[in-house]
Amino acid sequence: MENRGEFLFLDDAGIQELKCELLTEVMEGQQTVALFISPSCGPCAEYLADVANIGDIPGTNFAVIDIDACQSLVETYHIDITPTIIIQSATGDQTRLPITGELSQDIQALKNLLGDSAQWQTQ
Repeated sequence: MENRGEFLFLDDAGIQELKCELLTEVMEGQQTVALFISPSCGPCAEYLADVANIGDIPGTNFAVIDIDACQSLVETYHIDITPTIIIQSATGDQTRLPITGELSQDIQALKNLLGDSAQWQTQ
């Protein structure tokens, strides 16, 4: 993704590039997993590869936010480390997934937070 103040968003309509300021709007009323990454973050690519499979879960949207391109969201969501994963329920409750650095453990924690709908494969 180029540094154009946009993020990637995946929902039932497919993949879209949206302006950073639209993240809160597109998350409203939808279960959404937001992955905040940085191009200079080595582990981010590993997390992105596994977390991207969430797009296959009905009713769950997925957003990938490059913190360099969306500085306003870094402040809004208090992002201080990458990768950071925030899960927002359809009712607006937010959970920040604690990242341990152990990919398989973190992905299992994400599956647990999403419940039985998380029937996807990790790489």
